[in-house]
This record gives sequence, C-alpha cells and structure tokens, in this order.
Amino acid sequence: MLGLVAGAAIMSPSWVDRLGPHPGSVRAVQKPTPTPPPAPAVVTRPGDRSADRARELHRLMNLVVGDQAKAVLAKDEAAFLGPAAVPAAKSALQRRYRNLVALHVSRLELAADWPVVDAATGRWKSGLRYQFCFVAPACSPDNVTEPAVWEDTDAGPRLVSLALPKPSDDDWFGYVQPWEVSDLQVLVGTRSVVATTSALKGRLPGLLAEAEKAAAVADSYATGTKPDVYRVYLAGSKEWRTWHGGSVASWAAGVTRPISNTHNDVVVNNSSAPSGYLDDLLRHEMTHAATIHGQHWWQGNWWLLEGIAELAEHPDALTASQGSAETRRYIRNSWKRTLPGDDPPAKASLSTVAAQYGIAYLAVKRLDSRFGREKLLDFYDRVTEQGKDKGDASSAVFGLTWVEVETDLIKTIAQYR
Repeated sequence: MLGLVAGAAIMSPSWVDRLGPHPGSVRAVQKPTPTPPPAPAVVTRPGDRSADRARELHRLMNLVVGDQAKAVLAKDEAAFLGPAAVPAAKSALQRRYRNLVALHVSRLELAADWPVVDAATGRWKSGLRYQFCFVAPACSPDNVTEPAVWEDTDAGPRLVSLALPKPSDDDWFGYVQPWEVSDLQVLVGTRSVVATTSALKGRLPGLLAEAEKAAAVADSYATGTKPDVYRVYLAGSKEWRTWHGGSVASWAAGVTRPISNTHNDVVVNNSSAPSGYLDDLLRHEMTHAATIHGQHWWQGNWWLLEGIAELAEHPDALTASQGSAETRRYIRNSWKRTLPGDDPPAKASLSTVAAQYGIAYLAVKRLDSRFGREKLLDFYDRVTEQGKDKGDASSAVFGLTWVEVETDLIKTIAQYR
C-alpha cells in the first residue's frame, strides 16, 4: 500500500491526461479538518514569581548547567565560571572546576532541580545535581546535590551562591565531598587517584606509591566487580573533621565512606598515618573499598567486615605493634567469648580497640585457613552484602551449621592467650 501511494504521488500531469477520466472511479475528496493553531505560549519575564516563570526558569537553568558540564570536560574554565553573579559564587565554581579537572573527571552531568522563589529576596532556590566519574569514563556515576541560589535576569539565570550538601536520609550517601570544600593537589596512578591539600602535597608521591601497591592486595579480596579506581584522600586535622561530614571516632586513623552503590572514598588521617604505617593502613581501608558496595548489613557483623580488612592488612600474622599484645591480654582478662558485632565505642581506649580488631582478625583468619579464600569471600558477600542469615550462608558455603563454625572460631581465638 505504501508503494502505491508513493507512486501516485509522482505521476506527471501528462500521464494522467493519457489515461483519461474513468467515470466509475471518480469520487469526492474530503477536505482535511484544519488543525487549530497552538495556544499562545505564556510569556513570563524576570521578576515574575508565577508557576509559569518557575517552569521557564527551570528550562533556562538546565541549559546553563548543561553547558557548564560540557565546559569542564572541555577544560574551558571561563565558560564554567560564566554564570556566576557575584565573586563568592565565582570562587565556589572555580574550586569545583579545578578540583574536578585535577581528579580527571571523565564523566559529568549537571542538572538543576525545580526552582522555588524566596518571597523575601525574589531569588530562586534550586538544588544543583552532579553526576560524576573520575578517571574511568565507563563507570556507574556518583551523585551529589548542592543547594544553590539563582538570580533571574534579562541575560538569563545567574548563580548567586552554592552551599554544601546535607547528608541524605540514609546512613551513607550525600556527605560533603573533599573536592567541594578544599583546594586539592592530585596525583593519578594506574589503579588509584590520591589527593590532599597544598599543605600536605609533599606526601603525595609516597601516598600514590603505597596506594598502587595496596590496590593489588585489595583487588584480590574484591567481591563482585573490582573498583574502577580507588580514591584516597589524605586529610589534615581540619579536613579530618569536615570531609564527608566528619563524625569519626577519636581512635580511627582512616575511614572508608561508601558514597554510592559502586564507589567508596578512603580518607586517611595524616596525623595518624606516618610513612611506616601507611602501607598497612591503606591495605586495610582499600580492602573495605573493594568489599563494601553501598548500603550493607553491618549490624552484628562488625567482626566480619573488619576481619576481612585486617586480614589484608596483616597477610601473615597479627603483629605485636598492631594489637597482638593487647589482644592476648584482652582474651585472658576481658573477653566474653563472643564475636564483636558492633564498633568499639567512639571514645574507647586504643588498647581496647586494638584488642577488638585482633579478635576480628583471628576469627576471619581461621575461616580463611580452614575453608579457603574463595569460600570466605562467598560467605562474607552473602552475609554483609546480600543480608543472608549466617546459618543459611554457613550451610550453603561451608556445609556446616553456623553453630558449628562459630564454636570452632571461639575455641581457636581462646587459644591465643
């Protein structure tokens, strides 16, 4: 049918004339119903505070931030800073631009949330949403949203201010990223990207060298897909209290923050990470980054989560300098013959913390030596990532009840006196 219609459309007048009219085929042609003209667009102007103006401003804002994302990837700083209306906004944008470029941002999308007018100022509030990847272009992007204030002008939306994001309602995502609040110095390796402040930039070469070595260890423990790149930040005293929202236990030397379902940021406390301890600390934290994927079942499983990281940190044996003596003393005097299910208290003594980590190490070391690395990681993944009951996971992976396995763990740990 389509071919006949197309053929009829190209018949010349002379060909129709030669055919001549055929009375029996002549029929009336119905005229098409005319399409009504589109309704006139609602015209709004800067200064309007109507829903129609919000709709138009939302469209314009997304054009602006879309161009900004392209500017970062094209390394066009002037274009990225163009929408700033005041020096403070320009400074905030400049920090983000320079940090994102230094971190080898490989994918960036920006979008503005629906704007809401501030009745007192006439300015418009809207969240600015980032989707980003570092180094690896083919990655699952992470997200962060910053509260933003815009001015509606004849020249288009102009950015007045950017604020720091507030943590989201869940327990993990939405914390302040280092690249949002600090001017960073960055080095990029094969498997890791490391960053710190200008005051600590002298430590970057050593940090990168150790991170690259630690990445090989962490990769060997990875559950699921290996991280596309490990992200490691070295924090000074101020940054340790502010990056990713702070709130770190006083005894902690490092922390791994899941920032999405696929990425973790490792933050190392400079004052707690001398060069001689940096390799151990990075193996520990980067193994967390390889084995934790977004939200996970940590309650009651602290010994398992930390034991895996401790095993990577101490591949041969728990060393005296990192808790051996404290662990033996704790087992003799204080241990309740249970596996620690929760973090030590935030203000616990270093000796108590070291002993708890030692218990976790001994338990996981026993699983590793008895059943092998593959089954250990399978059990870990079922319990901490999939949320399976330990009994079900133990039967499926080890072929034993959890009571049998746990009894053996307690007996093994008790011998370490």
